[in-house]
Amino acid sequence: SPVVAAGFSWRLDFKWTYSGKGMAKVEISDDGREFRHLEDLPFTIAYFNTSVWGLRRHTFRRPVKFKALRFTIVEANRKIDLVEFRPETEQRIEDVDAKKYRYKMPFRETCIEEPDGSALGPGDMVDLTGSMRPDGTLDWDVPEGRWAILRIGYCATGKLISQSGTDAGRGPEVDKLDAAAVERHFEAFVGKLKRMLGSDGDSIRMVLNDSYEAECQNWTEGFEREFERRKGYSPKRYYPVFTGRIVGSVEESERFLSDYRDALSGMFAQKYAGTLLRKAHEYGMEFYLEPYGNGPSDDFSYARYCDVPMCEFWSSARTDVYYMSTGPT
Repeated sequence: SPVVAAGFSWRLDFKWTYSGKGMAKVEISDDGREFRHLEDLPFTIAYFNTSVWGLRRHTFRRPVKFKALRFTIVEANRKIDLVEFRPETEQRIEDVDAKKYRYKMPFRETCIEEPDGSALGPGDMVDLTGSMRPDGTLDWDVPEGRWAILRIGYCATGKLISQSGTDAGRGPEVDKLDAAAVERHFEAFVGKLKRMLGSDGDSIRMVLNDSYEAECQNWTEGFEREFERRKGYSPKRYYPVFTGRIVGSVEESERFLSDYRDALSGMFAQKYAGTLLRKAHEYGMEFYLEPYGNGPSDDFSYARYCDVPMCEFWSSARTDVYYMSTGPT
């Protein structure tokens, strides 16, 4: 029998790759035999060293009724397999993982011409933080109706520094959104080296921060207060947006996500690169920066906090491929 879908979820499997993209075609049928074109869907496989293996969510412009749906990958510059696909009954924000800087990736704007009524209003949400017991159980007198309970928290990403150094230097990435943590890291590394060398340390005249390849971080302790300071409103009402749910309207939810990315980008640039710049100057050095990569930042904001912005040039004699990574330099 026919079904009505607001969109669909899908997942790809592929070997790790530095970058990749493709195009899919969506067709629907009223009888399961004759199919008509619904839309084309461009998608990203990987971007700047970050591959997307997780579940993806796509929302149609309006709810669609069909008996059969055909999803075909018509183009991809990497070998990929479609391993999961299912219709969804509620509209969601498009590419929300990229929009909340779970990873840095090109994203599509959410285009909904006919809302399906699944957007959340003020009366549809209850803050249960105060109803949580110390052991993690919930003590709540549930009102009538059908409720979904969202437990939202944060933890370390688990990302370790690259293996370019020795095992003694292997450990978790520093919190880029915490200036005090970045300062401690600098003092325990560059500062320690300068102090050990004494006057000989004067020969070290600059610190270089290479292109950023440690992937995204999108929260830190106290971020909600910093967000409110920067944007003038509390983000708490919009926490369901992090799951792709629509709060208020698509425009309102997308505006919050834009504010969220802007706050993260500003904190990353100021508290990470800005702290490194300040510490380098304290030790009489210049700060060189390749201001691009897969971090949670707008590259132009990131590039402000350095003495010398840099780029890099890559070439391959095997393939005659030459390209330059310039960022905002």
